[in-house]
Amino acid sequence: MKRIIGYLLGFAIVISALYWAVIWRLSSHSSHNDPLDNTASPIVQTRFERLVIETMVPAILGDATLESEVRTPRVDDEGDWASTDMVWRLPQRMDTSLTAEELAQMTADLAPHATVYRSSPDDGVEVLRIYLGKRLIHHLTLQPTLSTLLPPQGETPALLAIVVTELGHNGRIDQEIIDTNFPLTVSIEPFAPFALRDARGALQSYKEVIVTSTRNDLTSVEIAEAMSAVPNSTGLLLSPAPSELPHAALTEAGYYLLGLRAATDTPAIRHATNEGIRLITSDLSIGDEGLLRFQHQLRTEPSLVVTLPATSEHLSELLEFVGNAPASLLRPVYLSEVLDFQSSGRSY
Repeated sequence: MKRIIGYLLGFAIVISALYWAVIWRLSSHSSHNDPLDNTASPIVQTRFERLVIETMVPAILGDATLESEVRTPRVDDEGDWASTDMVWRLPQRMDTSLTAEELAQMTADLAPHATVYRSSPDDGVEVLRIYLGKRLIHHLTLQPTLSTLLPPQGETPALLAIVVTELGHNGRIDQEIIDTNFPLTVSIEPFAPFALRDARGALQSYKEVIVTSTRNDLTSVEIAEAMSAVPNSTGLLLSPAPSELPHAALTEAGYYLLGLRAATDTPAIRHATNEGIRLITSDLSIGDEGLLRFQHQLRTEPSLVVTLPATSEHLSELLEFVGNAPASLLRPVYLSEVLDFQSSGRSY
């Protein structure tokens, strides 16, 4: 109800602003004794649409907190203007993705000459860049309020795939990870000292094994050799994303690809997905916020992929939390299960 009231208020403000803008233009023409055009000029139309956007944004985000606002003067060959950079913190139950979608759709409906570009630089964060013509007039960042107090997002627990990377270099640490008593996916670096031992131990402990592509300059032949060097592997971690991929070897082995969301738009990966090789992306790791963002997303997402290196100081904390979490909150699964879930949309 509050959102609806906010929309109505926003529309009222927009209509009022447009009304006074028209009155201003009429009085301007009258004062100069100029005939009034039947159609508004592009400059006037741009001013109208900017008024629409500037009143629409706070109307939709009325329940959010404006954390910062910076107006930057700009100049181009058509004159000067100002772009506005805003950071909004949304309330706990206000979804950033849905809100960004609403803003983009309302902008398209009310300001048809505007163009909106959306991006998600981090899980739960949405960024909108709104242009009028070639001018960037608004840069909006929508951030969620992280909370562990939210109820679970649905009747079924979130599917959680933990991918532990950089295995193969420390036998003791690797074995402790492999011995974890719930499903894990372990990414083993080929030709590392303990790579073969880890691959065998992971199979015996019912862990899923994938291979790490350790450099971006590896050739297709080198990647195929790396796949063969880690037995029982089912996927390839693109860390970093290589410049080429062995499509035939990946297809024959039934491999899937795991990549960071910000680094998956490359020619090699696009070519691979066009060939039917499946790709799953993740950019969620455990950083300075500790488990807060992770626990928040468990309550807001149906499935989640977390990647952490074997030497991370947060890994033991994460594994302990997952091992003790109630079954109503999460279900630990292999990475391939999350991929199947996201591909098919079926529920568990």
